[in-house]
Amino acid sequence: MKKAESDKSKELIEYYEDKLNKLFSIRKQLNNYLRKENTKIQEVVVCDDMFEEYPYYIRTEEGGIKEGAARYWKAALKLHMKNKLKEL
Repeated sequence: MKKAESDKSKELIEYYEDKLNKLFSIRKQLNNYLRKENTKIQEVVVCDDMFEEYPYYIRTEEGGIKEGAARYWKAALKLHMKNKLKEL
């Protein structure tokens, strides 16, 4: 964005703003879904140089809490995000 602003490329600025608006709307939808499902994702835990772990907990209808952790490969996350950005 800053590079496009310094170059005064109006088309490029509009392109990036459009992408950001789409990303913000997707993130808002995801946050609303998680809130509706009573799910809370905590801060990422870096396991080692190849894996990241995302601890989470879910509030159940009975009043209890279920805890868990999702472990992801960092390279797979980067590839997934790159593909998602291309789709926008």
